[in-house]
Amino acid sequence: MSYVISPHLDDAVLSLGQMMSASPSTIITVFAGDPPEGIDLSPYDDSCGFRSSKLAMEARRQEDLRAAAILQCNAIHWEFSDGQYGVMPDKREIAARLKKLMSTNRGAFFVPLGLVHPDHRTVATCALAAWQTLETPRDLFIYEELPYRVLQPAEAVNKLEDLRAMGVRMQEYPYPLEAGDLTRKRDAIARYASQFPAGAVDPCLSVPERAWKVWK
Repeated sequence: MSYVISPHLDDAVLSLGQMMSASPSTIITVFAGDPPEGIDLSPYDDSCGFRSSKLAMEARRQEDLRAAAILQCNAIHWEFSDGQYGVMPDKREIAARLKKLMSTNRGAFFVPLGLVHPDHRTVATCALAAWQTLETPRDLFIYEELPYRVLQPAEAVNKLEDLRAMGVRMQEYPYPLEAGDLTRKRDAIARYASQFPAGAVDPCLSVPERAWKVWK
C-alpha cells in the first residue's frame, strides 16, 4: 500500500495518477477542510463558478472521491483550510498528524517536493520533518508536482539541490512510475470538473511522473 500526501484536492492525481492506477494507494489531502468563518467567496472559487467557498470545498471533495474511485484508490480528507482562504496553517499540528500517519501505517509514503505554492511547501516541510523523527523507518518518496514541475523546471532543480545540501540522500525512482494507465489518469483528472472543465487537455499533465527515493 502506498500513501500519497496531497496538499490540495487534485495534486495527488495530477502528479501520480498514472502510478496509482497500477498500485493500491490511499490519498490523504491535507488542505481539504471548509473555509473558516467569515470567508464567503474567494476570488478563485468565484472564477470557478461557485456561489460560496463552502459550496466549492464540498463540491471539490466529491470530485476527489470520484477521481479516486476511477483509480481504485481510497481518499481521506483532512480538515485544514486551503491557503487561498488566508489562514496560516498550524505547521506543528500538520507535522504531528503526518508523523502519526506514518507511525501507524506500513507502506510507502509519497510526499510533495514543495513547488511554487505555499501550501505545497508547508506539506513538503512538515512531511520530511515528520519522517526524520520516526522511531520505526518507513519508505519515503518525494514526488515532483505536476504541472508545476513543467511550468517551473528551475524551481524543481533548485528544490532538489536544497535537499541534498541539507544532507538528504535521494535517488530517482523509476518503478512503478513507468507503469499504470495514462488514460485512466486522464479520466480521473476530468472528474475535477470545477477546475478542469475541459478535462486533462493540458499536455503538462500527461508527462512522465517523477519521484525520488529518500534515505536517512
